[in-house]
Amino acid sequence: MLAWPNNPFANIKESEQSHMDAIASLLDENNVSYTILQSGQFSEPDLQNYYNQFITDGEISSSNALKIGATIEDLDIVDLQKYVGEITTQSVIDVFNLLECGSRNHLRSFYKSIMLLDETYTPQFLTLDEYNNIVNSANENCNQ
Repeated sequence: MLAWPNNPFANIKESEQSHMDAIASLLDENNVSYTILQSGQFSEPDLQNYYNQFITDGEISSSNALKIGATIEDLDIVDLQKYVGEITTQSVIDVFNLLECGSRNHLRSFYKSIMLLDETYTPQFLTLDEYNNIVNSANENCNQ
């Protein structure tokens, strides 16, 4: 159940499941073993710490939750760009590019919702120029 029933959260929740499915398919295709942990559990300590802090901060207000959503997408975009630069397998690059496109659309959605509350979000991982270029451009069709 979502603590804050803002439209971006409901829409993005469905989209994130398709992203996880895309990664699982990639792992299966490349015979990489993996374990799916329980919801809210991460094997990487830094991710677990982010998650724990985001849950605590996101329960304070809808505004905080939206900014945390933007932060997650902000980080996802930077991570995906980094990983694409480090890999050579085209199928993996294609999936990561698709995921990055989705994260840009999600960031735009959070940005619009934050603006409706007369709040602002300052990017934590993207440069300000990269962030502004994303939020000031139209949503993309990522499934082309």
